[in-house]
Amino acid sequence: MIQGYKYEIKVNNKQRSALQVCAEINDTVYNMTIRAIYDRFDANTENRFWKLNELQGEWRKTRDANPRLKSMCEGVPSMVANFACLRADQAYKRWWKKKAKKPREKKRRGSKFTIYRPDYGKNWIKIPKVGIVKAKEKIRFEGEVGSVAFSKRAGRWWASFSVDTEKDIKESNGGVVGIDWGLNAFVTLSTGEKVEAPKPYAKELKRLKRLQRQYSRKQKGSKNQKKLNAVIAKTHFKVAEIRKDFINKLSKRLTKEYGAIGIENLNMAGMIKNRHLSKAIQDAGAGEFFRQLKYKAEWYGCEIVEADRWYPSSQTCSDCGLILSGDQKLQLNQRTFLCPGCGFECDRDVNAAKNLENLIVDRERFSRIDAPEESPSRATSEDCDVVERPRGTGKQVALFSA
Repeated sequence: MIQGYKYEIKVNNKQRSALQVCAEINDTVYNMTIRAIYDRFDANTENRFWKLNELQGEWRKTRDANPRLKSMCEGVPSMVANFACLRADQAYKRWWKKKAKKPREKKRRGSKFTIYRPDYGKNWIKIPKVGIVKAKEKIRFEGEVGSVAFSKRAGRWWASFSVDTEKDIKESNGGVVGIDWGLNAFVTLSTGEKVEAPKPYAKELKRLKRLQRQYSRKQKGSKNQKKLNAVIAKTHFKVAEIRKDFINKLSKRLTKEYGAIGIENLNMAGMIKNRHLSKAIQDAGAGEFFRQLKYKAEWYGCEIVEADRWYPSSQTCSDCGLILSGDQKLQLNQRTFLCPGCGFECDRDVNAAKNLENLIVDRERFSRIDAPEESPSRATSEDCDVVERPRGTGKQVALFSA
């Protein structure tokens, strides 16, 4: 599997300038390649598609004809331009196959470039024509390095290794848990534990507003405006790192502690369109959390059971299975679930998490949709007990009717 390893690098002023030029050339080549692709396509000639080596050859002709570009490229590895042509070609092909949106030209911010298989050691990386740069921590991984992407954020440079490595799937502890996501508590476990999100953006919002007001009052393009822009970028970087650290630790902990996790299939794209909740949802990073939870579950041998999007986890009693309807339905401001059938009382979020856990616990009464018919482990309606109440279905399971 391809896995990424990211390290911050230490650069001096000379190296910083050289890396900046590499990033600017990367954006320039990408934009020129995109324009060349569209020009040939719009011309409606017999051969409307470029080959990759033709794109790279066109770039070299343009570079040699432009003295300014030629002088800039003297200190830039040729791999930078080749990778930029490759990315533009891939972006166009993905759009042509209707797998992505139409690629557009990049703003020339000069913040990223890629090279192929550089030399590296325990704490250093050798960039052709730039020199050796030191990493701030030891470079440790096992596998074959494909490429290294260098990126700049908030004035700091990072190296991201793309490594082809073999990941050993570890055995989980075998526990079962349901997870209910929310805004009051980031996640609520069926065990009753509630995990609060750090909400870094909300904490820094007042300071960011003040800094951005000051930025708007500075003379455009002045040194003071650039200094203030750097302070704002560092603040946003701090917010993103706090959120990323929280999500990484929580997703790793849950997938290592439990063998099966029940979650909801939430429509995050639709929820973000709510202008009253969008800021809080994005500050929590729910979409990234569920993305990491799914791929880390594969690493640690954990199974993710995803409930149907319309499964009423908050409106179902986790004790007797009664589904509230009509006037009995819980409103958003009602935080306690009280079952009118059996009198069960519980916190609303804990009740929803228990229902998601029940999807896994009750799978003895379920059969897998994708299991072959001749499988001896497949249940039949004769083998199953009579199901008195439907608790909803997960993504990979279906309920038998008695």
